[in-house]
Amino acid sequence: MNEPREISLLKIFSPSEIRNEIFSSKIAFSKNHQRNKNEELRELKIHLDNANYSGLLIDGGESSINVLSKFKGDAISILAGRNDNYFFKLYINEDMEKAICFILIKRRKHTEEELQFMAKKLGIKNIPRE
Repeated sequence: MNEPREISLLKIFSPSEIRNEIFSSKIAFSKNHQRNKNEELRELKIHLDNANYSGLLIDGGESSINVLSKFKGDAISILAGRNDNYFFKLYINEDMEKAICFILIKRRKHTEEELQFMAKKLGIKNIPRE
């Protein structure tokens, strides 16, 4: 049986620094798409600011902002995914030739207090429960 295209791409483009983390458990979700570089950069800066505020560590976040800021193309390919332990994004040049940077976030379950605080900050009155 052939493996999904995204998994094949992950095997090709995963940087050695985070390869073990990416494949530390079954990939639960993966998506490959192109996006406007400036939109992705704007969103990444927001995520990084929120992460700094909440104490979350984004491995490769500052480096990715620097690399994407200097990247000449208008579009960037993104290979995003998650497993049981991590969420990750690999930023790949537009022609799908090489990974130019990445972010890696260790997933964790939020406490009830953290959820209430985030909901209040976002103006959410009722947190949906599973």
